[in-house]
Amino acid sequence: MGSRGLQAETAARQAIGLPSHDLTRAQLAAQFGIDRTGAILSDGSAELDPAQTSAACLRIAQSLGARVLAPVQVESVAQRDGGLRLITTDGPTIACKKLIFATGYEIVKGVPRSAFDIVSSWAIATKPVDPKRSGRAAVSFEPR
Repeated sequence: MGSRGLQAETAARQAIGLPSHDLTRAQLAAQFGIDRTGAILSDGSAELDPAQTSAACLRIAQSLGARVLAPVQVESVAQRDGGLRLITTDGPTIACKKLIFATGYEIVKGVPRSAFDIVSSWAIATKPVDPKRSGRAAVSFEPR
């Protein structure tokens, strides 16, 4: 995301009440020692448990008909018969019409680079916080 994209994102955040402002390359380097074109600094905070949040998302997907297969290591993907066929390390072949890979930047063999664009990445950094002293309750998201 370039500087115009960051500015648009900052404006969108501010429009919904999230305290945010843009950092220029110089400000980002001076304040955080990071050499990038810019960043968004949010003065507000949010807290969630990534494992609980991921599990809740999977439960919701399952309630909508998705099948979750884990653990499984996908070796390759091929388009076949109007869908996809996945070859796994342990041997089973998985057939599906739709598939979501949650792999970050690691691309599974067989997925053509022309089939997708990486449009965004996120990094969240905070100072370590002792949960006993934070005064915040953990949030658990449950399907409705």
